[in-house]
Amino acid sequence: MPINRVLTNEDRDKYAHVIQLMYKNIPEMSANKIVGAMVQEAFVYETAHLYFIDDCPMVLSAGSYQDTAAELLRFSGIAVYDVDPVINCDLHTFKGRAETKYDMVISTSVLEHTTNDEEFIADICDLLEPDGIAVLTCDFKDDYKAGDNVPYTSNRFYTTYDLTVRLPILLAQHGCSLVDVPDYTARDTFIWDGINYSFASFVFRKDK
Repeated sequence: MPINRVLTNEDRDKYAHVIQLMYKNIPEMSANKIVGAMVQEAFVYETAHLYFIDDCPMVLSAGSYQDTAAELLRFSGIAVYDVDPVINCDLHTFKGRAETKYDMVISTSVLEHTTNDEEFIADICDLLEPDGIAVLTCDFKDDYKAGDNVPYTSNRFYTTYDLTVRLPILLAQHGCSLVDVPDYTARDTFIWDGINYSFASFVFRKDK
């Protein structure tokens, strides 16, 4: 199973223990989440641990407000720096001020809310250390076309073309590449705001 994929009920079963940890250790924040959507936070948390090379990684959470993945990482002893307009500033402003690079950038279900997703991805690339990892999830609907209905909080859905062509071209321009060959053929049955769609992962590395 590739890391870059559609997240389905199989993943909900796989990461059920992580979701249980979220409810146990960060109950108030977890209670505000849609249960079926928490597979995204669980994926980000588990994938972050998969790629931790040492015990003291520099982790940046982009769009971190109410992100249970970031909070659970922090609870487990990982230092996570938060960037979010609700907390401090947007990612592009932060990048302009940043004096350090990060071993990892995580961003759970933020990409579809951005005004300029290509700028957001480019900023993440530029904030990564060489060999650093970015772990993102996004709302996915492969038959989506500009102008179609999206949840009221979102600006767009992502398609296979976005995640395998459009954004990877941008990654290459900023010295990054996907960590594996993606497979976005699976479908999910998540429904929100009257729309059936899926969640997808988008994980990439800063080239050495």
